[in-house]
Amino acid sequence: MNVGKRIIMFGGWVVGETEKEVKASATNELYIISMTEKDIQFFKQEGKGDIPLKRSCHTACVLSADRMFIFGGYYDNVVRLNDVCILHLTGADFVWKRPPSHPVPLNPPKNEPSPIGGPEPRADCSSCLLGNKVYIFGGYGGIHYQRKNFNDLYAFDLEKYDWTKIEYENVAPEPRSGHIIFPYSNNSLYLLGGWSNELQFKGLIKFDLETRNWGNPELELDASTWNFSGVLVNAIPNKKYFLFGGMTGDFDEGKERKVGAYTRRSLYIDLEPSHFNWYNIEIEEPASSDDRPIERSRTAAFYDDRFFRLVIFGGWSNKWLGDAYGLNVGKIVGPDYAISSMDPDKGQLSGGTLVNIKGIGFNEGDSMLVRFISGKQYAEAPATYVSPDELTCVTPSFEQFGPKEVEVKLQKINYDLSITSCRFSFFKNTRAVKSVAYGPGIGSACLMGHEAEFIVQARNEDGENRTSGRDTFEVKGYMVEYRENKIEVIGEELPRIEIVEDVLGEMPCEVVDKDDGSYFIKYKAENVGKVKIEVKFKNEKGVLEVVRGSPYLVEIVDHDLPPTYNKVDGPMIMETVHKILEELEAYMKETLTGASTKDKDPCTLRCYLSLIHISEPTRPLYISYAVFCLKKKKKKK
Repeated sequence: MNVGKRIIMFGGWVVGETEKEVKASATNELYIISMTEKDIQFFKQEGKGDIPLKRSCHTACVLSADRMFIFGGYYDNVVRLNDVCILHLTGADFVWKRPPSHPVPLNPPKNEPSPIGGPEPRADCSSCLLGNKVYIFGGYGGIHYQRKNFNDLYAFDLEKYDWTKIEYENVAPEPRSGHIIFPYSNNSLYLLGGWSNELQFKGLIKFDLETRNWGNPELELDASTWNFSGVLVNAIPNKKYFLFGGMTGDFDEGKERKVGAYTRRSLYIDLEPSHFNWYNIEIEEPASSDDRPIERSRTAAFYDDRFFRLVIFGGWSNKWLGDAYGLNVGKIVGPDYAISSMDPDKGQLSGGTLVNIKGIGFNEGDSMLVRFISGKQYAEAPATYVSPDELTCVTPSFEQFGPKEVEVKLQKINYDLSITSCRFSFFKNTRAVKSVAYGPGIGSACLMGHEAEFIVQARNEDGENRTSGRDTFEVKGYMVEYRENKIEVIGEELPRIEIVEDVLGEMPCEVVDKDDGSYFIKYKAENVGKVKIEVKFKNEKGVLEVVRGSPYLVEIVDHDLPPTYNKVDGPMIMETVHKILEELEAYMKETLTGASTKDKDPCTLRCYLSLIHISEPTRPLYISYAVFCLKKKKKKK
């Protein structure tokens, strides 16, 4: 088991050979397992304190980074145990402690009932930690000469060191052994598989610790399975429960019983409710059969978080085994960090967008990269640590791949990519020369003392409207006046006249990003006169560029206009639209009249007219209109 940073193995069957037979017996040996990428080593440790009796087929669970709990098991072929012992890792020492007030077990034991209200002697039961209690369900055993399976559930309190039998409020599952239980959420357990002398099981059943009710099977294996191995992995962002091996088979009641078939099946459950299901682990066919374990049951299993491996050791396959195998499940479990969201989720193709990344498992000393992926193409940028659940990053250029939506993952240097990801869209850069401004706030006149409004629409290099925000537009307003300045020039009879602009004061302008590619601008002039509005865009190089049509000159008046005239949804827009339509209609009539050749001799016409150009308006409004340019065709000689 993974106890903190150490992998601990305790007890089990050991095989001894004599001239006449091969005999297995239980042990209470304690080992530390050391692993490299390709090797596994076992180092026997001398335990101290209340060393447990020898045992096999017991149950164990990790209590903390320095404590491991064991209960029950076979002392030999006929005697079972029901004692508790806790291993404490104190520095380099391995100290066994019997809980306070727990009696010293008989040696040898005698299948006696618990003197402190605990479970009857048993083996092949299953345990798990939830909160400050260890829960133990089922198993095979009984007192004295009994041989039976159990379906009881006990809780061992780690603060009081006492047992409580959980009384069910509805019908309990059938008695069984060779099953597993594991925790789910803060108040429920799951029971999976197992068997008895009469029945075999394949369902996954939930038990609610608050209501004390058992549910109906939520998932089922494809066949009844028992004596398999299970490992709960705290994967990010969703916990995974891995299963390996065991015995499978379904035996109809009343018919000939069989032993069952060994299996080496590997699968897992994703414990996230939206993904809650069985998933088979796809395993590449090894180059040699020696690189894949044979079918087996009762194997020890643990998770090696250094190399992201599910590791199995030993087991039974018509003989006791002592081999070890590792299966890389990094693509399923992922590293100990994950990305959950990023803001903004869009940015310029040239990069340079500052994004905030939310997730878990970030450490200040780690070097992290953010990878933006499109198929086999990707670009990377370094991440900056903010907190254990936040990073920042400046997006890289994606110009070599073009505008598109990409997948974003995290990677710690020399580690795997995160299995979670986010989406990010690279869009074509906004261009000032293509962007436009429109509205009454930059029209011919606005009313003094009332907010004047207009809109800036960001557009990319192809003239397409942008559909998201985060661009930087700088808008400034000035009260100005103009005067003539006469310049006497030698040799010229009349002086030259130049128009001089005097800035009387700056006027604040508010810019509101609508996050749809448009920007709502408003200002308020407190005096009659002229206002100059400058609109500039900050490009990817940090340079301010003038938006097309800027600057705009507005006359500020104190009469003849309603207060709503300055509003984007006010009468000024509709008046302008109607005026443009009237002018367009008159122009079309005049053009059609001049171009008509009915009842006219073509030879007498001085010229022909042809349509040569259609363009957008020089000052865009809510609607666009066409400008028709006509020119004379040369006469044929």
